[in-house]
Amino acid sequence: MNENDFKKLDRIGSMGIANLFSPIAPAVKDPSLIGYHALSTATFLWNNPGESYSLHEVDMVMAEMSALFWKRFNGPIKMITDRTGYEYLINTPLADVYDEILPVLDIRCCGIDPTKYWAAAKIQAMSRLPLPCTIIDMDMLVLKPLDLSGEKLVCACHEFVDDAVYPPLSFFNMRQGYSFPQEWSEEALPLNTAFLYINDEKLRDNYTREAFRFMLNERETPDYWSTCMVTAEQHIIGMCAEAMGIYGKVLWETKPEHELVTHFWSAKGQIRYDDETREYFLELSEKILRQLREA
Repeated sequence: MNENDFKKLDRIGSMGIANLFSPIAPAVKDPSLIGYHALSTATFLWNNPGESYSLHEVDMVMAEMSALFWKRFNGPIKMITDRTGYEYLINTPLADVYDEILPVLDIRCCGIDPTKYWAAAKIQAMSRLPLPCTIIDMDMLVLKPLDLSGEKLVCACHEFVDDAVYPPLSFFNMRQGYSFPQEWSEEALPLNTAFLYINDEKLRDNYTREAFRFMLNERETPDYWSTCMVTAEQHIIGMCAEAMGIYGKVLWETKPEHELVTHFWSAKGQIRYDDETREYFLELSEKILRQLREA
């Protein structure tokens, strides 16, 4: 595999892979925007009862790059996790990467099905952290300083209402007695929360409360693994924000060709399990990590 071959990962679900081959920008002096990663072990423990939790080597490397890039340009970064995640992480090299590891998530996923709602940890984390709060996916690299001063809401990008991904609310099988808030507009654009910054207490509380209420009341909707999750995580925040008159800011409007982020996203599968791709990624990332560790 060569550089051009690796860049083709953008065709199968990654974004900004070319940025990995560009020089790293100079570090910012005394950056102060606190970021968080969120890691729940609930899905793994549900699917693998009795087994010891661990992160794949690829996920460990992506998390370290994400954390060190954030620290270089934007500020401290902390990990919010559950007790099992904490006991695992403190015995890995990541323990020296994070400014703090906080075991405050409910390992039971608050009674929510962790196999269907595999990203519920970010919503749970948002409900428990002080504002302003910035949560970044562990496979996203933010490669430049961000100025979020004065913003109430910042997400990665807008998404589009689509019957295949974001169907009408009538699509969902909900418990008797549940109703969607009347002030919501189903036409409100979903907001991609691979990057999520909130600095408005009412919005944060409304979003997290309604997302949990949805996840706890949804029952056996045929969603092909993602529709219920992204509705809870990304459409509900868009509907809540619009109902409150908050339209916020996004990091990009369309797939970015600029140098702001790299997001490995759904290409992680090939990076993890294709031997040639994984070996190339690990060699490339080690070169990047050496530069970041020396900063």
